Amino acid sequence: MPQYMTGKARSTRSQYNLGNQKLALRAATPEELEQWSDASSDSSYFSDDLIDLNDSRPYVFEKCERAWVRTTKGTWCLGNVTNSPPRVGLTRDGEGLFYSVIFTLGGARMKKCFAPLNGEIKPDTEEIRDLLKTYGWLED
Repeated sequence: MPQYMTGKARSTRSQYNLGNQKLALRAATPEELEQWSDASSDSSYFSDDLIDLNDSRPYVFEKCERAWVRTTKGTWCLGNVTNSPPRVGLTRDGEGLFYSVIFTLGGARMKKCFAPLNGEIKPDTEEIRDLLKTYGWLED
């Protein structure tokens, strides 16, 4: 059975707005995915120095993994990483992976890309939920 596409055609390069700069994202190569996977596999993500929600850490998210994301207005929302492969773009710490996440904000369902190296996406773990409680984003 043939597959049909509907809607607008998409280019191979997506653009997202990171602050005041336009950010072009591209597909990650298998080598880049392996490199970032190796960097995030050391158990340093939850070291004692992660005391601020703005801190960045290398982390490789799995498809459909639950994640906390920070919107451009600074609100933290729980979402799910989509099945889309990660993209590569400039972060505040150099090049890094961006993950497409679906989340709900103010009753509206949204989809946006977030980068761990920008400190704007965190795994949904007890340690992160404790930080969110500390900063008043979650109730006990």
